[in-house]
Amino acid sequence: MKNLVIYLILSAMVLNISPGNNYRKYISLFTGLVLIIMLARPVAAVLDMDWSKLEWSEVAGDGTNMDIEQYLADKPDYSILAQQRQMCDRIEEEGIRVEDVEITRDRDGQVLRLIIYMIIEDNEDESVIERARSLAAEQYNVDISDVYIVRR
Repeated sequence: MKNLVIYLILSAMVLNISPGNNYRKYISLFTGLVLIIMLARPVAAVLDMDWSKLEWSEVAGDGTNMDIEQYLADKPDYSILAQQRQMCDRIEEEGIRVEDVEITRDRDGQVLRLIIYMIIEDNEDESVIERARSLAAEQYNVDISDVYIVRR
């Protein structure tokens, strides 16, 4: 309460000693916003508001409430999708047809295994598969035994 009284006295002094009326509306706008913030903090403390636990509705969703952590966990990781596309492009540069790449990671982001879905013709030999496995193992720094090829 003491801080609020001091703030009001100081803001009134600043308004009265400001030169001209040009800046008066900007000063009063700023001091009014600061006053609102100062008044909102004790109200939030009395209501024991924890802003991180607020529930909210996803705009495009079905209207059910979910917390922010759940929403973020359900969103796709676009960096992984980009890495999968990059892996497909890298293998296709070698002349190998790839349909999809699946990357499995642990909590720390380390690659645990790679599954490469390849379109392999009957007349292609096993060296194509081994070349794709070695490229993937080299790019993601994993053991070649953790790279799996699925023929389609």
